[in-house]
Amino acid sequence: MEWVSEQLRLKVVYPKAGHATYEAATFLIGSVAAGLSNNDLQIKDAFGQCQTVTVSKSGYFSHQVNLASGDNTLILQLLDTDTITLVESLSFNIHRYPPLVALPESPVTCHL
Repeated sequence: MEWVSEQLRLKVVYPKAGHATYEAATFLIGSVAAGLSNNDLQIKDAFGQCQTVTVSKSGYFSHQVNLASGDNTLILQLLDTDTITLVESLSFNIHRYPPLVALPESPVTCHL
């Protein structure tokens, strides 16, 4: 299942709803409704940082975002570049599992 905004202007097709990962970052892949690609698309990540997302002329985007351990609420915001007003917002959650236990650096010897 993909994430779609209330007014259907923003869509994220990857990652799917319910996505969880061990990775420290993931890609967002999605689209903006036709005619809105010249507006400013921003994402606020789990660290509270806002980043500008590049949108193609045809309305598609792919953007890497860093993830904190645990739940990450990400907020995509489409802003009107002329009036600096919010056109549409989409909030979704990605869970990052804690890192796996690191393997020992020294080789393990087997005594048979």
